[in-house]
Amino acid sequence: MALLQNKTGKFSSTRRSALGLVFALLLVLGWLYVTKAAAISGMQVKEMDWDGDGTVSGREIAQAFYAVEAVKTVAGNRTCTEYAWHTGESIRVDCRTEFQPAEAK
Repeated sequence: MALLQNKTGKFSSTRRSALGLVFALLLVLGWLYVTKAAAISGMQVKEMDWDGDGTVSGREIAQAFYAVEAVKTVAGNRTCTEYAWHTGESIRVDCRTEFQPAEAK
């Protein structure tokens, strides 16, 4: 508790506000992680074209935070990421093969 007090025994409003902001950001990131939000899956904004019309709108970017989930699966050296609506309807699957360097004998 001593960490939250300054020399006069009170935690300043500026520090409380900053701590509250950091705490809120951590809560949002944790929620995005738990819900498997596509926005934090490492994809670029230009890949967030969920309706396939060739352009990315602000609505599609917003959907990456609340409506689209990204589930990664690994089978051998093949890594696939399935993008789907939270209802379960698949939007697309992106797969890539990752080669491992040969081990020295």
